[in-house]
Amino acid sequence: MENKILKIILGLIVAIAILHTVAIYFYLYYELWWFDILMHFVGGFWTVLFFLWLLVFSGAFLLDVERKNPAILYFLATSFLVIVAAEMIGTIRGLGALIMEARTFYRTDTTMVGMLLIALFGFLLAKGLDRLERALLPWAVGLEEVER
Repeated sequence: MENKILKIILGLIVAIAILHTVAIYFYLYYELWWFDILMHFVGGFWTVLFFLWLLVFSGAFLLDVERKNPAILYFLATSFLVIVAAEMIGTIRGLGALIMEARTFYRTDTTMVGMLLIALFGFLLAKGLDRLERALLPWAVGLEEVER
C-alpha cells in the first residue's frame, strides 16, 4: 500500500511540475481564470497525500498504524498549516494580505489582530472537527482516556 501511495505522490508532483511549466510558458494562469484554482487544488491534494505517506505509511514516525485516527489528525493538521502558510504568502486580498501588508508597514496591532483571528478560526475548526468526529464515530467516544 505504501509503495502505491509513494508512486502516486511522485507521479503527481511530476505532473504538477510539467503543468506549471506549460502554464507559465503559455500564460495559462492569465488566459484561463480557473487554471490557477485547479493547480492550487492539485497542489493541496499532493500536500495531503505526502503528509499521509510521511506520517502514517513511511515508518519515519512512531505512530500507531492500527489506530489511524491520531495519525490522520496529525497529517491533516500539518497539511492545513502548509496550505494556509502558502496561501498567506501568495494572496492579494483577504486576511492573509492584510497581515502581510501590516507586517510590511510595521503595523504590529493589525498583524496581531489578524494572527488572533487565524488562531480563533483554527480553534473553531478544531472544535468543529472534534464534534464531527464524535458524530461520525460514536464508538470512538472516550478513547482519548484509554492509555496508549
